[in-house]
Amino acid sequence: MKKSLKLNRVYQEESEIMKICQKIGTRLITGGIMVLSCPAFLLAMGAPASGGQAKAGADWGGLVMLAAIFAIFYFLLIRPQQKRTKEHQELLKSLKRGDDVITTGGIFGRIAEIDEGTVMLEVAEKVKIKVARDQIAANRSMDVKAGPGKDEKKGPNQGSSGSFLDKLRGKMGS
Repeated sequence: MKKSLKLNRVYQEESEIMKICQKIGTRLITGGIMVLSCPAFLLAMGAPASGGQAKAGADWGGLVMLAAIFAIFYFLLIRPQQKRTKEHQELLKSLKRGDDVITTGGIFGRIAEIDEGTVMLEVAEKVKIKVARDQIAANRSMDVKAGPGKDEKKGPNQGSSGSFLDKLRGKMGS
């Protein structure tokens, strides 16, 4: 008996909500899921009725949450991406002939020629390829010259004389 009373109340509430939505001209999606723009849904979520007054801080809560979400997106997504883009632009400006680089496609090579938009890479003796300057991902010459930091451990190709391309050629030749 209690279940049927509860169900009757639910059906009555749903029918009242549907009547309100029909008066206003909005529709409900079948299956009991309401369209978010339905004013009855907004009333159920705590928004004030059109004739009633809003609570003093009701509007500020949503605004504060929106600002917090924007701040999270800015500090976790937008700002780090801008920093990476700036570093990449500085890397591209600092490229010079003879630098050992890696492309975004994973090709290791030494810069033989530099134009404004392209770079000629020497990937092996007398083997040169032309790549877009934007596709240079890292300057290995700078990494080797700088050496490992205080907290970093020396890798197998860091800290010794010669470029990584010379070492690679030596490994492949022997």
